[in-house]
Amino acid sequence: GTVAWTNTGNAISNNASYATVTVDGTVSNYLRCLNYGFAIPAGATILGIQLDVERRSNRTQNGGTDDASVRLVKAGAIVGSDLETDADYPTALNDVATYGSATELWGTTWTPAEINAANFGAAFAATKPDGGGQAHNITVDYMAITVYYTMPVVVTPGSFNAFETGTAA
Repeated sequence: GTVAWTNTGNAISNNASYATVTVDGTVSNYLRCLNYGFAIPAGATILGIQLDVERRSNRTQNGGTDDASVRLVKAGAIVGSDLETDADYPTALNDVATYGSATELWGTTWTPAEINAANFGAAFAATKPDGGGQAHNITVDYMAITVYYTMPVVVTPGSFNAFETGTAA
């Protein structure tokens, strides 16, 4: 996109302080949130990643406001499937959109080290595709990530005695 977000640091927590952008027939830059501080154990298998974004628009006229792109960031680069939707943003506060799931890997593979890294995160861009009417002000309060994983099952054998009985002494 071409429109810069302001107050980007406000998107790091659910605190009613907002990152903002104004779009009018334009697309925002990516709002990127990184360094989530995960500590997923080595050896875990990543099953899915869910992104929850509290976002809203101040208007719904002229085609509404919707996602331009919703993706994840791996090793500092925007990667994988774009899970944007065409659903119009609400004007109500505290509306959370969910992208991904307990089984969605966003079109790529993941290791615990990649998710634990400081340059893992999410990237979010919004648009008001119709340039008619008034501009729309978009706010994002937070972008939360949930990572679903499983640990390998370690089987520790019990003790047993074995001896061969089929051979004559």
